[in-house]
Amino acid sequence: MADFISGGCRLLSGKVQVHNLLTAGNTVIPIEVKSKRGATISLNHFMDEFIPPYAYKLVAGNVEVSDTKITLPLYMAMFL
Repeated sequence: MADFISGGCRLLSGKVQVHNLLTAGNTVIPIEVKSKRGATISLNHFMDEFIPPYAYKLVAGNVEVSDTKITLPLYMAMFL
């Protein structure tokens, strides 16, 4: 069973923040929610520093997969 952590977690230095994390055992999966398509600077920094197996980006758009970043429409958040 996975746990969901939400809140202003300042995990990295400076102004870079990841607000949503999904945990399953010893694995932490970052989730970034965007109101529109665009750069995911915080998510990219998190992925560079902590090297999760994959990460989710939720947007008002379509499904896309780029390396280990999975972009999903907002309505699919219930399936994470």
